Amino acid sequence: MKHLAGIILMLILFSGFQTEAQTLDVEWGGSTKLDTETKYLKLAGSDRDKYYLVRVQKGIPLENSKVWIESVSRITNGIEMSYELTMPEVYNKPTSFENLFYLENKLILLAAQIDGVKQRKTVYAFIIEEDGSPVSHPLLLGNIPYTGLEKGFQYMVSDDKKYITVFYTNEFTVYSGEPLVFKVIDTNLEIIDQQNIELTDLIKRKFNIEKVDRGPSGNFYLAIAAEPETRRRSRARAGVPVKINYEYTFYVWNSAKKQLQPYPIEVDRLNPSSITFEIDAEENILLFGQTTKRSAPAIVGFYYQKLVPRFEKFTAKTVKDFSRERDFMNEFKNEKNGPTAAEWYSYSPGQVTFLDNGSVIYLTEQHYQSSRTMVEPRTKKETVINYDNHGDIIALEITDNDEPGWMTKIPKNQFSTDDFGYYASFYVTTDMNKTKIFFNDNSRNFGKVSYEKTKDIKFFERSNPGGTAALITIYPDGNIDKVEMFRKEYKNVNIQRDLIFHDNGHYFFFGQDGSDIKFGNFFFE
Repeated sequence: MKHLAGIILMLILFSGFQTEAQTLDVEWGGSTKLDTETKYLKLAGSDRDKYYLVRVQKGIPLENSKVWIESVSRITNGIEMSYELTMPEVYNKPTSFENLFYLENKLILLAAQIDGVKQRKTVYAFIIEEDGSPVSHPLLLGNIPYTGLEKGFQYMVSDDKKYITVFYTNEFTVYSGEPLVFKVIDTNLEIIDQQNIELTDLIKRKFNIEKVDRGPSGNFYLAIAAEPETRRRSRARAGVPVKINYEYTFYVWNSAKKQLQPYPIEVDRLNPSSITFEIDAEENILLFGQTTKRSAPAIVGFYYQKLVPRFEKFTAKTVKDFSRERDFMNEFKNEKNGPTAAEWYSYSPGQVTFLDNGSVIYLTEQHYQSSRTMVEPRTKKETVINYDNHGDIIALEITDNDEPGWMTKIPKNQFSTDDFGYYASFYVTTDMNKTKIFFNDNSRNFGKVSYEKTKDIKFFERSNPGGTAALITIYPDGNIDKVEMFRKEYKNVNIQRDLIFHDNGHYFFFGQDGSDIKFGNFFFE
């Protein structure tokens, strides 16, 4: 009996050691207080010594908000400087904050002018000092009609951190041939490429641009979801939303030839119901999305297609079908995932990451928005509260043979009010052949917790965040390990996924514990 007790004790100690070993060993900076009426908006970029963050006012439209630029030392993990940004004028007219990038040791400010009479929004680029003083003349990037509801301008930074791609088009309900404008600028504010792309085959159609990107070759890539010309909708059933079977097409714009080539996404016997893509090291296009049956919204699988633009053909097409996996399908309908099928099967288009062994990992997250109108009894004033719900993550492996490998689900139940997921959702990265996922979780969701008993965690814009940061490791065989991301004395530190970045093996991040904030860095051993 003593021998058996000793073995059990050793197993317990070994298990505890393994858990502790997975928890991150972080180099922390000192704590400071965050103004409760402000939040960090984005990470602007970094160099070997520091990185820059943008801080704004909560609950105020960005064009009306005060903006601060702050730099954080990569050596001490502390704030080095903080300036309230003074926005420059263009032609003696004020501008508002649009975006900020720090590339090649230059702060590049994008500033917008909104003409309320002409209802136009114009965006300019400046190189600025840390205090916001411009050190360059403004560069006109473009202008579009302004309603306050349009998607506006999109900005993409190249992998080598040397170029910004600016994308914009006029807002439309039905497409009438408006050009999709791409401009590529370098850090000297020189336009090195401009392409105007017209989707002539979609004229008089309704469609959404799901994702755009630019490859190292200079080619542009677009994923489009279009309503069919003949809008055949499946019949509605009780509790099931009416379903539109969108047509998904991937477009390749050859910048040298000025040619546009469409590649329709087709899945045998099933209907593609989303689309995303990633560009690999050889500039092949890896396309992913969910599949449904043609008459129902239930997700029954994922598709994967590999397109080689230089050969102008697909070299792989495959589907992961889980429709007969009863337990997996039933989990979609669990009460924690929302009241109806509209929420159960509302998953993000997803994101893609790469392992060292040649495998590709596709991750998609349940996400839906809802709202509630509160009426003040005395004044009858209405207040709309927006809710953001971020649920389970599904991860799928595509092996180096372009075939589906393991698939796993990570239970999660994040809920936020009026912050649109500021502390919710997740960050994903890789460590050699392991997938690493970070997100904020309820402290009761560690250990052995059944799927249906996954507790929710709530975040409120006007309150300090609570909960515990979680670190998920998915091993090369698909097995999962989940631990508290930080050691016990820091277990109440929350993370913000958009304020984490990876550089040369190190991860730098912003953390918040109540009103206290701190910065840290770590690496995987």
